[in-house]
Amino acid sequence: MARPVISYRYSSLPDHCIRLLRLIPHWDKTAPLQCSLFTSPILISGRASHSYEALSYVWGSPERTHYVCIDNCELPVTASLHGALSRLRDSLIEKIVWVDAIYIDQEDLGERENQVQCIAEIDAKASRVLVWLGEEKDDSSHDADGADEPVLALLERPWFTRIWRLPPPNTSLWSAVPPD
Repeated sequence: MARPVISYRYSSLPDHCIRLLRLIPHWDKTAPLQCSLFTSPILISGRASHSYEALSYVWGSPERTHYVCIDNCELPVTASLHGALSRLRDSLIEKIVWVDAIYIDQEDLGERENQVQCIAEIDAKASRVLVWLGEEKDDSSHDADGADEPVLALLERPWFTRIWRLPPPNTSLWSAVPPD
């Protein structure tokens, strides 16, 4: 008998707080993504109250065809976000990540409007911002006939066409293999 699927429900977000995702480690890269979500004040004495990494990525198709398990409930996410979190998940160490599509209750228009205004501050307070460029395509990381083609293929990825959110100086770019 299959277990009933329980959809994740957001609790209200207190003023001057953000939601952070605790990405639970797993040795099996294909295992379902297990997470917990917690609320943290954005600032204490001018600093972020909890160390976290912010994730920047291209949403891609708006269809939410994948799931992450948050506190034993399922939350639908895009294929792009699922791929990023799958690659970011470590086999031994939990990661604390701020992810816009999960941190903001996308169904609550008021919260979404308020929180989008804080994204630059959230990125600035992160220990680093990780940019998910997506899975490797067309051998874009291989040097076939010189360095120009792979660089151009990299720069043609959709993330580089986003102009609404520029990365802060503490940004790490990665594709297929996350940084240490």
